[in-house]
Amino acid sequence: ARGLLHAAVTGVSSAGTPGRARIRLLATSSSAIMGWKRSLPLLWTLLLLGLSTSVSEDLPPREPRAVDAPEVVFAAEFAVGELQKLSDSGIYRSLSLRSIRTASSQEGVFHHNTFLTLELACPHFKSGHDAETYDVMVMRHLEDGTYSFAIDEFPEMDEDAIETFWIQKVEQHRRYREETFRQMELDIAEHQTGEGKAGAVSSAEELASMTAEGLLHVLSHDTDASRREAALDVIEGRWEQAGKEVHDELSHMKTSMLHEIASNPTVAEQRKLAAEEIIKARARLLDSTTRSEL
Repeated sequence: ARGLLHAAVTGVSSAGTPGRARIRLLATSSSAIMGWKRSLPLLWTLLLLGLSTSVSEDLPPREPRAVDAPEVVFAAEFAVGELQKLSDSGIYRSLSLRSIRTASSQEGVFHHNTFLTLELACPHFKSGHDAETYDVMVMRHLEDGTYSFAIDEFPEMDEDAIETFWIQKVEQHRRYREETFRQMELDIAEHQTGEGKAGAVSSAEELASMTAEGLLHVLSHDTDASRREAALDVIEGRWEQAGKEVHDELSHMKTSMLHEIASNPTVAEQRKLAAEEIIKARARLLDSTTRSEL
């Protein structure tokens, strides 16, 4: 293979980028070109084989590593964690790392490589065994430090177990979808309730600042029943407050002055009524006091 490859490849330049080769055509006649076209697939295969061999020869040998070294344990746990994500049914989530059998590392062209033989445990292996070993390579990029992994052979799982995991996954998605819609409905209802409360507060504040004429206009023209009811509450509250203020004022007056207010046709009706109530209350109090003395 090296002899055939040498006819088409000048080799890897020592000053150039590792892994790249310069190709030189050996003939320019039409027959030679046709011959090149027929042999091109073979030449590319030989080229890639030669480059792979050349690059692997330039790499340093693998260094054995202790299986309990922190970076080895991290690499193994990373590989298992990534492997657990790779099954559509989710059955690979049942895989776990039982032990690290062997470990070695090698500085590659673009990655620092860690080679591992891992013993994985799972109750759903197709073989029926509770543990199997797999060869894994974890790669850390030399420039950005990102990790990736490769596995020699993916674990084969029991078909019935795969179906069970599929059913569980579909059911889980159904529950998640129902919970998502339920939460959306609660959020919408809460938002609407909040808007209603805010609108009610805003309406109440508006009505409380209205004049008597404005409140009467709401009572006679507004089509919103709740707004009319709120206007009535404002009027009733003002009336009670005004009556209390008038009563407090008149309660300090002499009975003769109260009688003049109650009998004066020009006095406001609310004031006259308050004066009459105070006179009657005083009379009842006087009557009860006289009876107790007798």
